[in-house]
Amino acid sequence: MCYKTNYLEQLCSTSPIKVIKTVRLTLEDAVKLLDINDLNLKIVLLVRDPRGVAASREEKGVKGWCSNTPKCYDMKVSCGITHQDVLLAEKLKKERPEKVYIMRYEDLSLNPTQQSTHLFRFLGWPLEKYLDRMKNFIENSTKQKDNGDKYALTRDSKSVTFKWRTTLPWTKVEEVQNSCSELMTKMGYLQYNNEQEFQDNDYPLTKPQTIIN
Repeated sequence: MCYKTNYLEQLCSTSPIKVIKTVRLTLEDAVKLLDINDLNLKIVLLVRDPRGVAASREEKGVKGWCSNTPKCYDMKVSCGITHQDVLLAEKLKKERPEKVYIMRYEDLSLNPTQQSTHLFRFLGWPLEKYLDRMKNFIENSTKQKDNGDKYALTRDSKSVTFKWRTTLPWTKVEEVQNSCSELMTKMGYLQYNNEQEFQDNDYPLTKPQTIIN
């Protein structure tokens, strides 16, 4: 059914809010759509710790096509683009706060109910009407044991988020930190100073988000 465009078009037309996920569309390009009145578009910029991004791109099935695209395999290029997206999003938030929302992937995965509540309010969803249903869905979808299927619709969001700590070698972590220092500082991601800190599972990885939505 997922490949039947007529079915999807009819299904989507019944929802008051349509969500489109894009992965490598720059914010500069997305902003051009904001002025198309019929769209009534809002932009949610979701940013993940570059170390987690790098680990994801090392996975089987991703590394093959990613290795042919500098914006994907070169973390310095990738983080530079994301950093520019964040700076532009901050600028737009001052001008049109009702149109842009900035969120960290880690905040959403660690506190899914709280962060989803903020997000739905931004989108204009009638939250009070669906609050219990939303909470139940999140509870059932984000606390399931990981079965190894990366395409699964349910998983333990907390363990998945920081899985990179056990899959990336220190040399790669150090390389990503050096390449993405500006973005990490901007988004409140704490960097390891040495391999000993990297081996400490209790070492903090984030500080409170400074960007206010």
